[in-house]
Amino acid sequence: MSILRNICDELNIPVKNCTEDMDNAGPGNAFAYNVRTPEGKNEYSIFIDKDADLWEKRLQVAHELGHVILGHVKTGCVLKHDEMEQEARIFAGSFIALLMFKEYGGI
Repeated sequence: MSILRNICDELNIPVKNCTEDMDNAGPGNAFAYNVRTPEGKNEYSIFIDKDADLWEKRLQVAHELGHVILGHVKTGCVLKHDEMEQEARIFAGSFIALLMFKEYGGI
């Protein structure tokens, strides 16, 4: 997951494991979270399923990173939930396809 980790590190987005006491925790669940600082800066975190296998974790991080990069987790996003999910799925699928090609295709 090093390429995804590097991107998240570059954007100052920590990737953390979901804990059982979180509302959104559960098998296969992942989410991005935004906190607005008193200075007006957005600080994001991505939470993933700690029990998922490597490729599922990669997919979860890519999907949630898509939400962040596409502006879905900021307040005031005008897209409907289904539209945001579709955009994040396309982002993640494209990203994962490139990772798989790199890992298995010999780039």
